[in-house]
Amino acid sequence: MARKIFNLGSLVFFLFCSVLMHDAQGAETDTPEKVKSLVDKVVQSYGGREAIERVKSLFIKGKITAWTPVDEGIYIIYFKIPRKLRVNIAYRNYTEDRILNGHRGYEGTDGYPLPEVTGIRYLSIVYQYKSQDIPYGLLHDAYRLSDEGKESVNGMPVEVLRLEDKGGPPMKIYIDLKTFRIVKISGLFSIGENETSLSSEFADFRGVSGMEFPFRFTNYAGGQKVARTLIEEYKINTDIDHSVFEPRPPLPR
Repeated sequence: MARKIFNLGSLVFFLFCSVLMHDAQGAETDTPEKVKSLVDKVVQSYGGREAIERVKSLFIKGKITAWTPVDEGIYIIYFKIPRKLRVNIAYRNYTEDRILNGHRGYEGTDGYPLPEVTGIRYLSIVYQYKSQDIPYGLLHDAYRLSDEGKESVNGMPVEVLRLEDKGGPPMKIYIDLKTFRIVKISGLFSIGENETSLSSEFADFRGVSGMEFPFRFTNYAGGQKVARTLIEEYKINTDIDHSVFEPRPPLPR
């Protein structure tokens, strides 16, 4: 179980670069003007309303280097509206798969069909899905937002917003006050009386079909650095068959 949580941290965000999924539940209606203004700037920094809403699916491919345990491999994400996600990592000695298909989650290593998961393992997959929702969700008032004040990420001043809804764990986003891009995201999870987090930091933003995506990110689990992912390719609105999101082997790479 411990290895699964740490390896999940190795995935948790690049998913942000997918940037789309909408699961609006219980949005805050009296968001302060300061937060609204900040959200508007974030939306513009990723390409604006039309660019964000245009994306309906993503295929993402890169290379991952993990430190917990030490390994490296190929990193694949399939993403499709509504509420479909698959993350597949082929390490040198084994593979990992995580799937969200509607309100059901699946997770496993090497073997198929993948077993269905519940509890924190399911919520961790939902968090991966929610990570992709951030610009789209902000655009559509999908979250209850609260201002957590200013901090710094790698020496950069950032504004921190807390995001909550009924569909997953609370999240924090860290917004660069120069570019208004999200340079870090954290999800908060309760395990008994303890709380842990999954986090990612993002860098090397580049334009792809009118949108901005990070091509490098570093992932943490419980504050421990677990992996670095370098993205090689984004394909926007490519056709992804619904069978990809079933608990079976993924399509050929």
